[in-house]
Amino acid sequence: MSEAIELAKPQPWTPFLAWIQDEFNIRVLPRSIGAALLLFVIEAILAISLAALVFKGPISDLLPYGIALALVGQAILLVTINFLGTYSGAVATIQDAPVVILALAVPVVIAALPDSAGNAEVFSTTIAFILGTSLLTGAAFLLVGLFKLGGLVRFLPYPVLGGFLAGTGWLLVQGGVGVMFGSGAGSALFAGENLLYWLPGLISGVLLFTAMRKWQSPFILVAGFALVILAFYAVTAAAGLSIDTLLAQGWLLGPFPTRAAWELPLAAIDLSDVHWPAITAALPAVLPAVLIGMVALLLNAGSLELVVRKDLDLNRELVASGVGNILVGIGGGLIGYSAISLSALNHEITRGKRLPPIAVALLLVSALVLGTHLLSFLPRIALGALLVYIGAGLLYEWVVEVWSKFTRIDALIVMAILVTIALSDFLWGIGIGMVLTIVLFLVNYSRINVVRYVLTGQTFRSRFNRGLEDARLLEMHGQKVSIFKLEGFIFFGTANNLYEQVHAYLNEVSAENVDYLILDFDLVSGLDATGLLSFEKMRQDTRSRRIHMILAGMNDQVKAQFESAGFMTGDERLKVFPDLDHSMEWCEDQLILTNSSIRARERSLVQRLRDTIPDVDDVNALLSVMTRRDYPRGAYLMRAGDAPDEIMLIEHGLVSIQLEEDGKEPVRLETTGGGRIVGELGFYLKKPRTAHVVADEDTTVYVLHRDDLDRIGAEHPHALQALTSIVVSQTSERIVTMTRVLDVLEK
Repeated sequence: MSEAIELAKPQPWTPFLAWIQDEFNIRVLPRSIGAALLLFVIEAILAISLAALVFKGPISDLLPYGIALALVGQAILLVTINFLGTYSGAVATIQDAPVVILALAVPVVIAALPDSAGNAEVFSTTIAFILGTSLLTGAAFLLVGLFKLGGLVRFLPYPVLGGFLAGTGWLLVQGGVGVMFGSGAGSALFAGENLLYWLPGLISGVLLFTAMRKWQSPFILVAGFALVILAFYAVTAAAGLSIDTLLAQGWLLGPFPTRAAWELPLAAIDLSDVHWPAITAALPAVLPAVLIGMVALLLNAGSLELVVRKDLDLNRELVASGVGNILVGIGGGLIGYSAISLSALNHEITRGKRLPPIAVALLLVSALVLGTHLLSFLPRIALGALLVYIGAGLLYEWVVEVWSKFTRIDALIVMAILVTIALSDFLWGIGIGMVLTIVLFLVNYSRINVVRYVLTGQTFRSRFNRGLEDARLLEMHGQKVSIFKLEGFIFFGTANNLYEQVHAYLNEVSAENVDYLILDFDLVSGLDATGLLSFEKMRQDTRSRRIHMILAGMNDQVKAQFESAGFMTGDERLKVFPDLDHSMEWCEDQLILTNSSIRARERSLVQRLRDTIPDVDDVNALLSVMTRRDYPRGAYLMRAGDAPDEIMLIEHGLVSIQLEEDGKEPVRLETTGGGRIVGELGFYLKKPRTAHVVADEDTTVYVLHRDDLDRIGAEHPHALQALTSIVVSQTSERIVTMTRVLDVLEK
């Protein structure tokens, strides 16, 4: 029995067998083989073309080794990213954008070598630089992925990325011409017979791009490439040019050695021959390849999500590409990652099988093992046409279509970066693009109104609930308090805009109508130090008008900035409060002190209640049936969760209704004083208390217990009527105040 159970357990090789059965299923195997053959042709063409872009000019004699590195690198990327990435059908390839930057950086390395450098030093330094770039890129991908920072790369401004890709397109076209012509530069480029070296390839690349846009099939690319080769040999045969002549005159890639050109780079180069200062000098020129490669990788992954209709783990994709490029740096090759077009092709044909990418890797290595002799006969025109095709696609997308995708300003930034890259280099192009984008951002952001709304003391009140006479007084003089609710990040542009708004507002309402200006910073996330200048101008403006300037709700960072600038000292008309509520309370106190008589401020409870109940007998009847009770400062009149058995009428003193939570400051809902009722909602709704009521100072109240309510209604109907009038009046006041504020905020 135990042996049967043991046999039933899953074996370690069970998942592998299941994978083999799935991948080699007779129903899908023909499609996988077809996809592999098509992907192999495309991958091989891309690898050879991009290798020719890097290994040209002074190091063109290293092209056989460069092609071998590219093919091996392709194979490493295909296997590594396919197994470590999120999507099983992902197809990786050497990528044009970072390789273009690498192609520009290699001449910098060569130029930095001493004049006495021999072939061994040139070879070792160049290969070490190329492989080091792959290692650096892989390490950057890996670290960003491991620390799950992939989302941060998306903050690169899109116009800058677009300008870079447009510049990449231009350099690919230029590089394609260079591959076809040889040097690709100088006045001889346009001289007579020299046009034959590159102009047919340029035209072929444009035609290939046009055909691909119309039919959008990878078969068109393969067929077009083959057609260019056939046309080349047909024309040269008709002209009577032999293979030897074509090789001698530079029409073909060769001659190449017949043996396999690849060997482990660490064994092929002598580190003692590496000129490290030359590599250091070229690092600034190649660093953009890391950043742009990372952004392009994530954009490809995001696009692939839409194709396969599956969420991809962007950080895992970075890790997979990081490991792949590190292995490429060790085993040889150029920078690469998942290609959206090839992955989409594999998904369309096989629905994401792993076999095609693995088969392509084996075919690439097999082609290398069989030798690179046949590659000698590839026409440079065909490879140049392919580079022109890729570059034309980028130029069309980011020069032609950009005018319908972006705003005019963003499109002009793309054009500025393209022109800068064409006339100078990538670093200057990206630098100018970043500067222009930042300037545009600052200009646009400065137009954002940091004032969320403007209120006055007539529409907005503190949570200090006052008597009817005080409320009427605040209604009459509340316009003397102006509140500017601020939001967002305030820097010199938006701060100046705020100053101009406040200045215009004070001019409009006239200084005589405003005594207190409150700036509420509760929704302000931060403050630029240069923005303090505008607040200083604002303070000078309010001081000259004899207006109190009040800062409310500042976070610790903003408050520290004001304090370090000396803004808080030496001005008796400047006040600081922790929040808008307490700011309003202080302003209301000042208005009441200024505009009411001492006699009015010292009125008795009976006098206050007569604002609502004219008949003094009714007031006295109500007080006679209630119990008088004293509370010291800090005492709790009511607690959250208590039974709502009592209603309290404050004779004198102050109480605060607040929410309390362990470890946090209490949140004030309302502060109220003489003549006001507390606990009425829970009392009438028969719901437990939802907040605490705390005495802010020694307080005396009149208390009515629920058990006495029915008896009072029968024995003292006038007292019950008076109580009802007070509750209705004060509740109505709150509703009217809240409605007034909401009406203002909705405008």
